[in-house]
Amino acid sequence: MKKQILMTILMAIVLSLTQINQSHAWPIPDTGQTQCYDNENEIPCPQPGEPFYGQDGNYLINEPSYTKLDAQGNDLPDDAYDWVMVRDNVTGLIWEIKTARNNVADYSNPNDADNRYTWYDSNPNTNGGYAGYYNDGQNTERYIQTLNSQQLGGFSDWRMPSLQELLSIVKASAYNPAIDTSFFMNTISDGFYWSSTSNVNELDHGRGVSFRYGYSQHSYKSNTYYVRAVRGYIYNTLEHWINNGDGTVTDTVTGLMWQQSTTEKSWSEALTFCKQLNLASYSDWRLPDKNELLSIVDFSKYHPSFETNIFDVPNSQWNMYFWSSTTLTYDLYHTFIFDFLYGSESGSYKSNQYNVRSVRGGQSYISEALFITSPAQASNWKIGSIMPIQMGYKKLFQAMSQSAFPEKVANQEPLKQLFLPQKTMAHLIGQSPAPSQLTVC
Repeated sequence: MKKQILMTILMAIVLSLTQINQSHAWPIPDTGQTQCYDNENEIPCPQPGEPFYGQDGNYLINEPSYTKLDAQGNDLPDDAYDWVMVRDNVTGLIWEIKTARNNVADYSNPNDADNRYTWYDSNPNTNGGYAGYYNDGQNTERYIQTLNSQQLGGFSDWRMPSLQELLSIVKASAYNPAIDTSFFMNTISDGFYWSSTSNVNELDHGRGVSFRYGYSQHSYKSNTYYVRAVRGYIYNTLEHWINNGDGTVTDTVTGLMWQQSTTEKSWSEALTFCKQLNLASYSDWRLPDKNELLSIVDFSKYHPSFETNIFDVPNSQWNMYFWSSTTLTYDLYHTFIFDFLYGSESGSYKSNQYNVRSVRGGQSYISEALFITSPAQASNWKIGSIMPIQMGYKKLFQAMSQSAFPEKVANQEPLKQLFLPQKTMAHLIGQSPAPSQLTVC
């Protein structure tokens, strides 16, 4: 089971210098992988200092959490038999649920699990330069229009998910289908589901996810595949990086801090390298899991598909493969890797030599341990606004930009560190005789 708790908690609460409204954050859901592996087999999750420590199964950061919703958008218990939508409690997105799976398509019912559509987007600002195939109206654009005209759940703002959004509901510990079927029922096990993302180097191709193994793939927009609609805040993927000037960058959308440089290692070497890394006075680095690694992909670019003005390019321009800490549960010899040359993902033998980019941030959850419930990871605050801090369900203190308002709370462990990209002042009152200072950096 996942046992590691981060001593330094990277919350990335960005205190904006301008008077703007609080913006949305995108905490990255955990992959759902809870077991640990060596190069060939499942093993008990290693402890600090042991081989293979620092892999996906050692951490539980932003544990996947879903809520079933009825036709009016009301919450339902987990064991509800009928539901029409699912809310992702980590990202806040609401997903359509498919019905009537019987191997017979019914295009009068946009929720029918068997319906297949061509990729089509008539908007030149969003179609990647190629609208796709109209297919006499049996296409993704008409599907969304029908869903909104029928106001599923009382909403008319349904849309196609981006590739990152669709990948966020993949469950790495499952396959065939690689999704939590207790919430996302009627998912076609070997089905390919369209996203709204075009393939940047082949404009007549659209991107999507094959839920057999949970990989992103691309296909001709004229082909017919399945679709699952989503609604919720559209996250801005531009101008969300802060170059900290010390070999690290902070993503203000996800709240993660990344190493700018890279090095080549085998998988086990990569795990050790990240855990032993001391960079910018931080020593809690780790190898990113699959979802974290995907968060830095820019699918609008290729060769490479990341921000080269933010991240260093590997020494070999043709080796753009990067390790994740996530093992393929259907093939334990392989680990998930991502090719940043063209923005594609696959699995690879753990003995191969690929690039490593360390990450830090988020809270690794342990039952009955100290855990901050508010503010949310990567939430943004204006200077001068009151920031309530809660651990568990108890308020510890309220902090402003230049002052602090401590409140005594019994039976709580002292907080070690809280990362803020901008300087501020905050103190924590624990049970010690003197207040423990909350380190801000």
